Amino acid sequence: MSYFGRSRERKASIALDPKVMVECCSRMEESLHYTYKIYRKRNIIATLEMRVVKQGSCEALMDYCVSKGTSLSQYKKPSCIKSEEALKILDSRVVGKYFNPKSLL
Repeated sequence: MSYFGRSRERKASIALDPKVMVECCSRMEESLHYTYKIYRKRNIIATLEMRVVKQGSCEALMDYCVSKGTSLSQYKKPSCIKSEEALKILDSRVVGKYFNPKSLL
């Protein structure tokens, strides 16, 4: 499972503190529902991966969705992305990837 979050920095290259980002990922994963934790313990699903994308990524995703027929006035950022092309848009803009090294339960 991947979570995409965008950076608010305007610089092309930003310095993210890996320790802070790993702790953020850890806390996010620990806050998820008990069912998620059971699935993790049984290795049914992988650990949460947090990806930080550069500025403009959400707009690029919106442009793609609008080009495929989504009404601009009705557009909302998706909570789940299944489109390979939409995932490629986000993946191409990743500036950092972080995992939770701690085991759950």
